Amino acid sequence: MTKKVKQLNLAAINNLHKEYEKQTEYQFGEYAIKIDDKFQTSKMDKLLQEYGEHYRTIHSSTDSPQEMDNAKSSSLMFMLVIKHFTDLPLPEKLTLEELLNAFSKIVNIGLFEMIINNISEENMNWVREKLELGAQSLRTKLIEMDTILQTIESNTKNDNIQV
Repeated sequence: MTKKVKQLNLAAINNLHKEYEKQTEYQFGEYAIKIDDKFQTSKMDKLLQEYGEHYRTIHSSTDSPQEMDNAKSSSLMFMLVIKHFTDLPLPEKLTLEELLNAFSKIVNIGLFEMIINNISEENMNWVREKLELGAQSLRTKLIEMDTILQTIESNTKNDNIQV
C-alpha cells in the first residue's frame, strides 16, 4: 500500500516553514533574549553578504598583523550570528567598527557566552560549514579582483595612463 502524495502549495509551504520561525527565550539577568531554534538559509545568506562587505576592510588593513585580521574576522562572524539569529535589536546597517565595538561589549557583559551556550551544536556546525563555503568563494573572488586590478594597473603603467 503506497501513501498518497499530496500536492505542494503555498499553504503547505507556510506550514512547513513554521519550524524555522520558532525561537526560544532565555533570561539574561533581568532581560530576555530569543534565539532561533532552527537557523534559516535566507538569514545565513544575509549574514554572508554582510560579512563579505566587511571582509575586504579587515584584510586590506596594512597596519595589522594576520592574527589581528583573524581575530577581527572571528569577532565579526560571531557578532553577525548574534545579529541575524537572535532578537537582539541592532540597526540594519552598522560599520565594521560599530559591530566590533558592540561585540566587545556583548563579550564583556557575558551575553556572548550565554548566547553561544544556547545555540544548538547542529546550528553552529551548519553556520561553520556555510561560512567556510562562503569564505572560499569570497577569497576566490577577491583573488580574481586583485588579478584584474593588477592587470589594469600594469596596462596603465605600460601605456603611461594615469588613473
